[in-house]
Amino acid sequence: MGIQSFLKAQKGDPDWAFTPEQYFDKEFKLIDANLIELRKGKSDQIILRQDPSEREMLAKHLRIDVREGATLDLAIINEASAKMQQVFIYDIRVREGGHINMGLFAKGGKLNKHIIQVILDEGANFNSYGHILNTCEGDTEVISKIEHHGDFCVSNQFYTCEAGKGSQTVFQSMVNVPRDVGSNVVGIESINLIQGPGGMCHCVPEVYNLSDSSRVSTGVNTDILDHERIYYLQTRGLKQAAAEAMLIMAHRQQVLSLIQVPAIREEIEQILIN
Repeated sequence: MGIQSFLKAQKGDPDWAFTPEQYFDKEFKLIDANLIELRKGKSDQIILRQDPSEREMLAKHLRIDVREGATLDLAIINEASAKMQQVFIYDIRVREGGHINMGLFAKGGKLNKHIIQVILDEGANFNSYGHILNTCEGDTEVISKIEHHGDFCVSNQFYTCEAGKGSQTVFQSMVNVPRDVGSNVVGIESINLIQGPGGMCHCVPEVYNLSDSSRVSTGVNTDILDHERIYYLQTRGLKQAAAEAMLIMAHRQQVLSLIQVPAIREEIEQILIN
């Protein structure tokens, strides 16, 4: 799918399935187009802070090319103001034997959409994890499409999602494993928490596996702030707000514990708390 189809919301386009009606037929201004290229056999760690400040609707495009046998650890931190409308497009190619570990932490925005498109060559690995949060009565989404183009490819995705009062989060993933590849591994897991009235957490894992030698696992769990657990913590001396905060943080820790760099984990924790 071409870049232009990402920049304008159209009815019937599956990428926009969960976008509210009022965003259809709006143009997004492409503000940047960057390339991250990791040479053959190299390793690198990159942190991207995606924080556009303009008020108009924005789209930012990032291409990532991980060459043969290279390893990229990528952390993307994004926080949007309550009225911001933005789309981030990530076109990722992982060459033979390459690895990418991608952490994506997106918070806020009237419309805050991250579209991830991945092509995996033989023996390539794509591991993605993160937290999707909206508490400003907007819509924060992560949409991924992964194509397994070779044997022994691995794609694993794990996201925690959190929706506050009148807000929405979406994690939608489509993974395609064709008939002519073998010994592939696909994993998709999402754990959602609705923390306010009218909150919605949508999760759509789709795997099209035509290979008879691949392993596939998917899992989705959605919970709400449990009044019984809150009451139990109150009987132990916590006030209601503190009890709710403890349960919310326990939900977030499921993915925050995967972050290996303490300074980055602390930064993301502060963004999620504020």
